[in-house]
Amino acid sequence: MATMTGEYLSQDQKRVTVPQSDRDWLMAHPTAPAHWVIWIGRYRWQRAVVPQWVHLSLHVPDSDALPDRLTEHHRPNTQTTAFCVGELFAFVMSSELPEVPPGCNWRTAPSANFKLHRIWPIEQAAIQWSPAAMTDLEAQAYPVSFAAYMEGLALRVGYRA
Repeated sequence: MATMTGEYLSQDQKRVTVPQSDRDWLMAHPTAPAHWVIWIGRYRWQRAVVPQWVHLSLHVPDSDALPDRLTEHHRPNTQTTAFCVGELFAFVMSSELPEVPPGCNWRTAPSANFKLHRIWPIEQAAIQWSPAAMTDLEAQAYPVSFAAYMEGLALRVGYRA
């Protein structure tokens, strides 16, 4: 719910990514839609200023057609949101392309594999808490890691901005 309402913080309609069907799902069910992925971790910040909210909206095309379909005119279809509440760090990813979020493997932020625990879709009944605390640099890197991966993919398949 925080992701669905929080994307309106920017006051920029072009950054709203979550489709109405996902919002309707949340109203009717006590869970996130199946094509969402949610991770949590522990963040003990070292800086005086703590980023409380990071939202990224991006258009993810079919990677096979990436050079032809990637234009700034495509509406965002994928989002990542990270936010902190005390020491709780939450990272959420959703996409209208259901295969995108489960495919996130933290290539550009590998420490997330052991510092974040996936809580949705449920993989196990319980998680071991408390995980290793992430650093300030990791807390900054996780929210943009998928965008960094997509930029690298675009370059690998020949897209040039």
